[in-house]
Amino acid sequence: MPMHLLALTGPDKGKVFVLNEGCGQTIGRSHTHTEITLQDTDVARVQCEVSLDGDALVVTDLDGSSSTFVNDQAIEAHRMKPGDTLRIGQSLLRFQKEQVGRVIPTVAPTVVVSPKVVPIVPVAAVRPVPEKRGTKSDPAPSPSSPARRPSTLETSVNASTRVDEMHPADRLPIPRLPADRLNELAGSTLGHFTLGPVLGEGHTGMVFKAKDLKSNRTVALRVLPSEFPKNDAERQRFVQAVKEMLHLDHVNLVKLYGAGKADGYHWLATEFVEGPSLGQIMRQGRPTPVNGEEPIRAWEPAYRVAVHIARALDYAHQHQFIHRNITPTDILVAQQGDYSQKASLSDYTADGIAKLNDLVMFKALEGSGLRQVSLRAKVATELAYFSPEQTYGGAPVDARSDIFSLGSVVYAVLMGRPPFEGLSQAETIRNIREEPPTSPRKLHPLLPRLFDSILLKMLAKPPEHRFQSAKELLAALDQISHHNE
Repeated sequence: MPMHLLALTGPDKGKVFVLNEGCGQTIGRSHTHTEITLQDTDVARVQCEVSLDGDALVVTDLDGSSSTFVNDQAIEAHRMKPGDTLRIGQSLLRFQKEQVGRVIPTVAPTVVVSPKVVPIVPVAAVRPVPEKRGTKSDPAPSPSSPARRPSTLETSVNASTRVDEMHPADRLPIPRLPADRLNELAGSTLGHFTLGPVLGEGHTGMVFKAKDLKSNRTVALRVLPSEFPKNDAERQRFVQAVKEMLHLDHVNLVKLYGAGKADGYHWLATEFVEGPSLGQIMRQGRPTPVNGEEPIRAWEPAYRVAVHIARALDYAHQHQFIHRNITPTDILVAQQGDYSQKASLSDYTADGIAKLNDLVMFKALEGSGLRQVSLRAKVATELAYFSPEQTYGGAPVDARSDIFSLGSVVYAVLMGRPPFEGLSQAETIRNIREEPPTSPRKLHPLLPRLFDSILLKMLAKPPEHRFQSAKELLAALDQISHHNE
């Protein structure tokens, strides 16, 4: 049978965990963020990573608390040989080839393109919760969950407070909740926020609609897992990223209001956008009509998304922020009036403003274990919007990567699917790297030729063949506006 880990002790005693060849797997107790999940409550949410290297198993500790042991020796990174044991929490796992004991595989092998490819994980290992945006009424605390404030000291950063001037908040009791139960925070008070319904669960925590009791405004509050940060270096990177972004203010960027810590949870408060994500709009209805109603205007929603997000990127890139993860889910469409009655993408974009979300997340989590976990989840769910350079480990990524990803999003708005999506992760990666995109105009004959050529240039494989800046892209898009006046 394949090489595997056999649980000798602990709640999972007797189980066999199959090891994938060519890519790493994380081990921990989180069902959402690990590929090998243990029932051991003494194991960290994300404890360590293992990857096969020939007949050896490379183990890397991700917990940072000297709690990962190989042959009873604490390790940070170690090459295990068959027969060696890995101890985490109360669980003792033996690395072996032969079949021993009762076999209950919990992780199936996955397709791997090459060891240089970004890590590939089974889609089943990631269980995203559908986003919920645009609740009309402000949240009210649940009768069974009265408003509470943290018992620990809160430190916060906001647009009017310098990071080095953090101050403690009042002490009031609040029960401590495990990170895997973040959704149970709804209806409670975290720091100076009253938390309402869950807007969505992403790769880096949970987002709530919340009321800021200090400013009396509604915000979108992202609460990160309690295991973040692992150490002071991760905390400092988080603080520095927030400092750098607080002054950014653009109509097409979701505004960051502040960040801080309360009851062991780090949080980020951002502008609450009254409206759905582009991904939700695309999922709830049919694709933009090609030969159906209003064919002459069918391409205009995609054009408006392109212009709005290109403006956001131009502003962000000038301030040295690269997004690295532009997908339909990361674009929110702010609405006026009752958007629940809108039926098509044209309805949403006619009077809506597209806003780019989550600009701060890459810098805020850079180098952290949570960032590694989120990257694996993104590969499983958002690979179709990666640029070619993002599919290679360690390849440099710059502003031109954002232009490629935006091109993939705009293409998906036009055609109803991303340009390089395959039937498997391996096929998708090959398409992104090698296959030229099909001209949208072939299936969308009323699409302006200039818009078609702009899209194809955004999707060029070599970065040097794309637009070299968002400003250059905007200048090209502006020619379409003048041409169609």
